Amino acid sequence: MGKLKEFLENIGATRSDSPLKAISAHERDYFYHSHTTMLLEIGKAMKSTFTEPEKTLHLITSSITLILNTERSILFLLDKTSGGLRIASYNGLMNQRIVETTNINVGEGFVGDIAKHKEPAMNNRECTIITGLDVKNVIGAPIIYQDEVFGVITADSKRDGSNFTENELKLLSILANLAAIDIQSSNTHRKMKQKNERLTALCEISKAMTSTLELQKLLDLIVDKAIALTNGTSGSIMLIEEGSDILQIMSSRGLQSDVSERIKLHIGEGITGSVAQTGKPIIENDVSKNPKYVVAAREVRSELAVPMLLEDKIIGVINVDSTRLNAFTTDDEELLATLSAQATVAINNAKTFAKLSGKSR
Repeated sequence: MGKLKEFLENIGATRSDSPLKAISAHERDYFYHSHTTMLLEIGKAMKSTFTEPEKTLHLITSSITLILNTERSILFLLDKTSGGLRIASYNGLMNQRIVETTNINVGEGFVGDIAKHKEPAMNNRECTIITGLDVKNVIGAPIIYQDEVFGVITADSKRDGSNFTENELKLLSILANLAAIDIQSSNTHRKMKQKNERLTALCEISKAMTSTLELQKLLDLIVDKAIALTNGTSGSIMLIEEGSDILQIMSSRGLQSDVSERIKLHIGEGITGSVAQTGKPIIENDVSKNPKYVVAAREVRSELAVPMLLEDKIIGVINVDSTRLNAFTTDDEELLATLSAQATVAINNAKTFAKLSGKSR
């Protein structure tokens, strides 16, 4: 508490117009207490709302405008899909169109430079921090956790017309660190919840697969579940035709009805053929950059493909696609690989049952 009190004192003491120079000891203690209380309230909010990070982020931006006496505070988060910084929370007057459309590239302008260099910055002159938003002055700090940049937080336009100080920049950095901790805690909770949900789903899928020995029904079920588990938009199962090196689509979802006739791949051809050749999964989060990609649907932007292995022999490949860039992660790959292992056994059982049924007739 003593260090925080000294720090808050420096925030005011470094300014020539500091109110702390002219107030009584009682008023000064109130100043310390109010700022300390705000930080503690943010800490409490982080504990009680870590499953709803937007509430804590809004509390942080609201506290910044109050503590630093600014017209506005904006919190930008890195959008993994676009790669840009988008507005996640703000306090103060903002044009809603700017809030919805802002997408700042890392390294672009005041905000983008902070994200790129991972260092706080200050500008005490009039400037533009977002297209369409001019400010009197501004400070900004990166939101970082273990060297990973989550975003940037800014405060702009001092209401009393004064300049920002180094100590105010330090305070903003403290609040940025609180935001980073909150975001990381929320991400960890979300991932754990998602992992538990996926494990439950895999158990249910396993039960469903063992309940049918009808091959086509089983293949359709596998594709449906693969797409659902990975949040894909389309998918397929391609099996290697016996006695050849041809991969044939046996079931698909979200693709044109003629896709099974239109696309037949040799082992080694395309992303799917490469997986069948090497036995290693492939995540391609921008198919336009992979010359091996074979177009199954023009709107596809990302693809994840995993091999189907039966006693070290590759019998096929499971594919899922997405219309979004950067749609798949290593967690998705691991999940689909687990599903593939279950599916391979189920498919083999269905084929064996079909052969035995044929012989008994």
